[in-house]
Amino acid sequence: MPQVFSKTTEVFAGTPSGGPLACALNNHCVQPGGADLVLTEDERQQFVAEFLTELVQEHERREENAQTRKMQKGSRRTEAFKRQEEEADLRNNLRRKFYIENGYKQTTDRTGRQIWLSPSEYEARTRTRRKKRKKTRIKPKRQAGIRDILLFALMCASAVLIGLMLVQ
Repeated sequence: MPQVFSKTTEVFAGTPSGGPLACALNNHCVQPGGADLVLTEDERQQFVAEFLTELVQEHERREENAQTRKMQKGSRRTEAFKRQEEEADLRNNLRRKFYIENGYKQTTDRTGRQIWLSPSEYEARTRTRRKKRKKTRIKPKRQAGIRDILLFALMCASAVLIGLMLVQ
């Protein structure tokens, strides 16, 4: 009984049961509707041969495209990365020269990052720091004096109490 064309994914193994391609090569297929195919044996073999060469060419073209894309991706990434690095270095050097020429001063902010301050910004920052330092210097001296007096009074009171206990 002739093999009926079905939607199988079997691999062609050179036998009549090798799937649709084997069916076409061995010239014993019947269309799903039940009618015989109208191609002659020579036409069928010629069609199969042409189609297989087209498939091989398409496969080779896809492989070449995949290889060229892979190579281009890698080279583009490295070129772009090198370009960005070079631009960043050039930017940093130009920024540093500009800041030095215009009197900027490099300082460290409270998070530990190096920043450049213009002369006016630097002066304003040092002015506020000086004011804060003066305020904090005065407060500990006053508090230390009060603490010393309270500590001395507590020591005297404890000495008196210990003395009274010993006398009794």
